Amino acid sequence: MQLSRRVALDGVQLDEQHARIAIQSIQSTAAKGNAGSAAARYGGSGSRRIAGHRESMEIVIGFSIVIKSGRAAEREEAVEAVNAWAAIARNGAWLTASTKPGRQIRVWLDEPAAMGDARSDPQKTMTVRFKAYGVPNWQETDKRSAVIGAGSTGAGTLEIGGNAPTCAEITMQNISGQSLRWAECTVGTSRIRLEDISLGANESIRIDHDDEGLIRIRIQDAYGGYRSILAKRTGASANDYWVTPGMAAVSFQSERACRVTAEVRGRFL
Repeated sequence: MQLSRRVALDGVQLDEQHARIAIQSIQSTAAKGNAGSAAARYGGSGSRRIAGHRESMEIVIGFSIVIKSGRAAEREEAVEAVNAWAAIARNGAWLTASTKPGRQIRVWLDEPAAMGDARSDPQKTMTVRFKAYGVPNWQETDKRSAVIGAGSTGAGTLEIGGNAPTCAEITMQNISGQSLRWAECTVGTSRIRLEDISLGANESIRIDHDDEGLIRIRIQDAYGGYRSILAKRTGASANDYWVTPGMAAVSFQSERACRVTAEVRGRFL
């Protein structure tokens, strides 16, 4: 039953799984973790702030089954359809909602719906619970991008959306026609340098993230295959390209000419 509220997992809409499912609510609960704390300074007065850590976020979908209580078997069938839909997220899925257009969140199924007494109040609201772990934030559905330049050096800016820190991504395509051994790129205040990489002609360095937000540094060959070069990151390099909303400066240099593109997906508190 299509109402004003709609929710989907990997593009599969919940209200299309059974004609009598009515979505009643889509709630993002307060993120678990801490916003920050403080530790006493040695000597004198005052304290030192310690940055917080966001651990997870829960998304709760409330729904009802618009079937009279006397038709218990049909009501059970509808709840089973809800849980079959929710099972899409057993190994992680992208959840989108009509209440948050242009945003998505990576979730795992935490608690399927439970009917209880199938002959109970037909207006009863049931829930399905999901949790986001790797990136416990709603994110922009579409990435923002900027072409930084083509050559052995270049600089530009990247617009960062959202209202929370996020991680930028970089693609460096070798357009020199020869193999190159080293390249580095800086986004904001974070620099990543790669050495001894043997990047062939028309191959690309991809510094991006998996669905759970973990950084990947790989070479993409001309046929679309990948090989990891995470171990080629120098010890002085940053762990990731953390940026905050606004404009971030991007610069690069490499042994030979590259075409460089920066991308980012804004995150929201």
